[in-house]
Amino acid sequence: MSIDNVIIKKFITKELFHEKSDNKDLPKISVITPSYNQGYFLERTILSVLNQKYPNIEYIIIDGGSTDNSVHIIKKYSHYISYWVSEKDNGQSNALNKGLAKATGDIFAYLASDDILMPGILNKAANLFKDDLSLDAVFGNKLLINKDDNIVGERRIVYSKHFSKIGFLSSSGFGLYVDSAFIKRDVLNFLNGFDESLNVCMDVDVVMKLLVNNSNIKAIKDPIIGFRLHEQCKTIHHSDQGPLEVEMLMKKYSAKRVPIVFRKILKLLWTVFFIAQGDIKYVINRVFLEKMGQYHNLSNLAMIKA
Repeated sequence: MSIDNVIIKKFITKELFHEKSDNKDLPKISVITPSYNQGYFLERTILSVLNQKYPNIEYIIIDGGSTDNSVHIIKKYSHYISYWVSEKDNGQSNALNKGLAKATGDIFAYLASDDILMPGILNKAANLFKDDLSLDAVFGNKLLINKDDNIVGERRIVYSKHFSKIGFLSSSGFGLYVDSAFIKRDVLNFLNGFDESLNVCMDVDVVMKLLVNNSNIKAIKDPIIGFRLHEQCKTIHHSDQGPLEVEMLMKKYSAKRVPIVFRKILKLLWTVFFIAQGDIKYVINRVFLEKMGQYHNLSNLAMIKA
């Protein structure tokens, strides 16, 4: 199904979840939402989960003691939420680990309180895990949306077992996004969850751990989430902290950044992989139009990690 603005807005503004399939043969999915003062977006986030109509879902919200209307919104849907709490925590990584500790599902996914899940994606992911029991994680693309739920861009992934490992451990890049992924819960627990010393790059850390442990990863072209760009978006708001945490991760995994000339070669190879999988138009948008500030007229896009 092709996703457009009309489909997204209908999906996240109406309660569509009262009729569900009773098929319990699909694996249980635990979706964790860390939340703090994102009440303006939170209801749309919740509806994007509940409206999946997935029959075997566990939805957990860990709120960090919000002072806006977030708790009111959570209570509105509390009958459909497996567990929620609103109390002071130590940031997003801590909230994710608290949610992971409560989770009982076979598969883990996290969804920020200003982002949204794409229609039907839980069924898609569940069937992939059901069909291949050896899978450790499924990664997908993500759409970029603005505060009004309009699509303003996208981030696609490219994955090659050995090349992605080299790319991440030498330059922390190459496009795998944990917020656009489903990971087996026991695998994530084995990897000790999220590093609470990290405020921005805890997702990069998880990807590195998956790659270092030679996890069985499947990449799909479907968009998994709508990643919301707005003034308080964490990736933008803390954009200066990311490079510092990347350096920490390089030391953590005893990896060294390769010289800039080799990083450019890696980026070129990364582009070749995208072209090989048929994403030529995407490459043009990313490399040319977006960098020139002409891609959907959204100047913030250049600040979002590749």
